[in-house]
Amino acid sequence: MGDSKLCLFLLLITITLSYAHEEQENCLINQRYKTSHKYESLNAINGASHLRNGPKATCKVSIEVPQICSFIVRTTGCSLSEVVDMDTEGNPVFAPAASSDAFAAEMERYPLKVVVEGVYDVKLFPEEGETTTILNIKRGIISALAVPLLEEDKNKNMPTIHGKCKTQSTVNAREDIATDISLNRDLSRCDTFVPLRDHTSPLALISGMHYPLAQLGLHMDAVEDKSAIQDKDAGLNLLRELASLPETEGEKRAHLFHVFVSMVRGMKTETLSPAIPEALEVSSALTYQVLAQCGTPECSSAIMQIFRTFDTSSLEVDAGVFAMGLVSNPSALLINDMLEMAKYKPSKPIMYALSNVVKRFYKAEGKLIPEIFAVAEFMGSQLGDCSGDKDNTFMTLRVIGNMAAAMGAAGPALRSAVIQCVNQPHASLAVQQAAIQAFRLTPVPEEGREILMQVLLDVASPMQKRVAAYLVLMKDPQPTELAQLADALPIEQDQQVKSFVISHITNILSSTEPATQELRQKILVIC
Repeated sequence: MGDSKLCLFLLLITITLSYAHEEQENCLINQRYKTSHKYESLNAINGASHLRNGPKATCKVSIEVPQICSFIVRTTGCSLSEVVDMDTEGNPVFAPAASSDAFAAEMERYPLKVVVEGVYDVKLFPEEGETTTILNIKRGIISALAVPLLEEDKNKNMPTIHGKCKTQSTVNAREDIATDISLNRDLSRCDTFVPLRDHTSPLALISGMHYPLAQLGLHMDAVEDKSAIQDKDAGLNLLRELASLPETEGEKRAHLFHVFVSMVRGMKTETLSPAIPEALEVSSALTYQVLAQCGTPECSSAIMQIFRTFDTSSLEVDAGVFAMGLVSNPSALLINDMLEMAKYKPSKPIMYALSNVVKRFYKAEGKLIPEIFAVAEFMGSQLGDCSGDKDNTFMTLRVIGNMAAAMGAAGPALRSAVIQCVNQPHASLAVQQAAIQAFRLTPVPEEGREILMQVLLDVASPMQKRVAAYLVLMKDPQPTELAQLADALPIEQDQQVKSFVISHITNILSSTEPATQELRQKILVIC
């Protein structure tokens, strides 16, 4: 297919984000600024007819400045058009798209919070309900707002979600500062191929763009479904061609690499996995680059497969696996790979990486899968009866607590094992406290509440352990528990425990936060 050119035009009415750092005196707090945003995406085939197709969108962009270099961006009055014909001069004729109204409603639904650090470091904080497609469009708007500093070259390479792009700027009007600026970027000429997809390439973390401008996947020419024909030899032959490409034919490298990445994206695990050892023999550097830019669950699995060939004492393995645990939208395959890695090397970074992946998957999907049950079983085997190695047991309890919602739903036996650790006589105080705190993010089962209440009322228990039990119970105290606490408090001999509880309850009763209203009512009924 031929060129795919996207020309961005932005008319800035009063201010641009690029002045947020260099021109802070013009970044007026509690002011609202407005911009217009229009983009077109036109596709054609070189050498064929002059037919063009693609969408065009326009939006009114309102920018509020609650504090210096922090912005709230709202997009209103949006419209979506598509090419329906070509005029006599070969220019596309646009008409409203059928989904234009729905597009406008989605663009207007949520504001986007933006923070600018330095000159070009832009961080986005979308609302939880924002869809991937709409957020990608808003990211493009923010990327377009990154105007080159006007005292520099007007055709400056600017960092955007499309790589480094030549940005041409023209000042049309000026007062104290430029008030009317035109920007033009030909995205087909951006020089960095950074393919990110919904599963998220590890490069989103490595490049530092996981939060700034690449939090979610972009539409791109990726392989959405796996190839019908799975041929590892074709991929290996292409890798050999890349590795042996002479310097005099360097112009072919980008295209071949692009084709290779697309081919790898289409591979299933059973095809890609056995190809990895051979690929590493051909060129480990190219193999690492392809897997890092691929972004599919199968490619992440291949990266983990490579990690398992390293020495268990290697700190690089810990760092690499922990980074893999931070990618967004984890898959069931990644959970399984993390579990296998934890079995291979149950270090602290790897165990926490496993828990982070399980936690985010369960939060996003809200369902239990065989891989999560397997993780719960593994954690139970690591925990035992809490009488083993103190440091390992403590770490395991903390890891379980980090993904408590998933573990509580998947492993009744694991819940019981954690509860038994609370009063394990051979466990250290730190381990017992960690067992209590494992329930800080999840409801405590009934049998666990009884044990925690016994700990709280036991004057012989250490103060730290009693306070930990109290805080977990007070997330959602039962009337009978509050009544027992009210009866025990006047005769409490440990003044530290007594003072802490009284102070905590006093703060709750004096709070006006809606989140504490139900708890206040429960306490007032007992009092």
